[in-house]
Amino acid sequence: MRRVNQAYVIGTSTKVDISSVNVDKFDDKYFSKESQKKTKKGEGEFFEADKEVCLLSFVVLIITV
Repeated sequence: MRRVNQAYVIGTSTKVDISSVNVDKFDDKYFSKESQKKTKKGEGEFFEADKEVCLLSFVVLIITV
């Protein structure tokens, strides 16, 4: 169950009895996004990724020639 943008909701006069529905578990924490910690790349990881891109470019260049 998620919140819906009001642009996608059609207003009607229909009544629905929800008195017997248990909504205890639905609070602000339920609808909030999970926070994910971002990891920074160290200097070594940054240059390793750069080497892989250079090597791949070199291999593609050799194959196309």
